[in-house]
Amino acid sequence: MLAEVQALVGHSGARGATPGSPRVLTPPGSAWCLAVLQRREAEFKVGKSDVYAATVGGVRLTEPSVDLAVALAIASSVANLSLPQGIIVVGEVGLAGEVRNVAGVPRRVAEAEADGFRQAIVPVARPAVQVLIPR
Repeated sequence: MLAEVQALVGHSGARGATPGSPRVLTPPGSAWCLAVLQRREAEFKVGKSDVYAATVGGVRLTEPSVDLAVALAIASSVANLSLPQGIIVVGEVGLAGEVRNVAGVPRRVAEAEADGFRQAIVPVARPAVQVLIPR
C-alpha cells in the first residue's frame, strides 16, 4: 500500500496552548519522529509550534516503515521545502536518529515503480541513501 504523508508546522495561535508542547496528529509514529528530530538537530526548534502530520485520505498507517516519511514531512515543513514529486520514502527511525531497515523494501520499491515512482529513499546499511529506480 502506498500513502502520501503530509505535515504542517506553524506557530501556535491557540489560546491556552502550553509553550513547548506541540500537538501532533496521526500517524502514530509522528510524536516519536518529532522528538528524535528535536533531539538530534539543534536548529530544529518547534517548541511553540503546532505540528500536524497526516496521511492523504485518512489512511491509517501503524507500522514503523512510515517513520522516515513522517520525519521528512515534518522537517520539510519546518524548512519550508518540498520533497520532489515521484519519490517514495521507507524506513524506521530509531531513538538515536538512525534509519533502520524494514521488511519488504524490494517489494515496496517494485510496487512504487509499477505506480510510476522513479526515486526512493530507503535504508541501505547506514545511513539512508537516495536510490534511483532503473527504467
